[in-house]
Amino acid sequence: MFTHESTMEISDRQLEIIEASGKIITKHGLANLTIKNLASEMGFVESALYRHFKSKEDVIILMIQYLHSNIKERLNQILAEDSKAEIQLRLVFKSQFSFLKANPHFVITMLSESFTDESPKIRLEVMQLVDYKFTLVQGLIERLLHDKSLNAQLNSFTLMHFLIGAFRTLLLRWKMSQFTFDVEIEGNKMVDDFLNLVINFKNTTDD
Repeated sequence: MFTHESTMEISDRQLEIIEASGKIITKHGLANLTIKNLASEMGFVESALYRHFKSKEDVIILMIQYLHSNIKERLNQILAEDSKAEIQLRLVFKSQFSFLKANPHFVITMLSESFTDESPKIRLEVMQLVDYKFTLVQGLIERLLHDKSLNAQLNSFTLMHFLIGAFRTLLLRWKMSQFTFDVEIEGNKMVDDFLNLVINFKNTTDD
């Protein structure tokens, strides 16, 4: 079941379309998300869907916009809490892995480079989402380095790319395995390992 946790203004019909799109993507792949198949999944005639969307591109854009709004609501709630950066960083990725485990169609959609290559509109939506995540994670890493008084050799921008890159690689491996392993367990372990490496770096350089 698609979890509706977003502040984005969206109609019940649009949400129903997103849910149906997610089912098609998960079962049959992104290539099979067509207006015709979507109408069949929902029990509609194609003309009814064209009143909401002109093309498959519009459906994907709505899905990415919804995902962006959902992520911002969940993660901004974590940032609003008065807790240390290390805790918030763990909670941010824990929230992401939990949500994606329940909604794997977003992984399929976001990892499809063909649509970002072919559609400037989709590429813009993806970049806005990516920029938000990059800024948030780098900010938390900067706070972590400050809180722990870590070695100045550690660069928050580089560390952000390490962590986001590992996150993306894990999701890609999960997708390629057809979602056969528990991404939430492996993902949280990955974040633990990253934090241990960063925090312990100070100890090794001070010896």
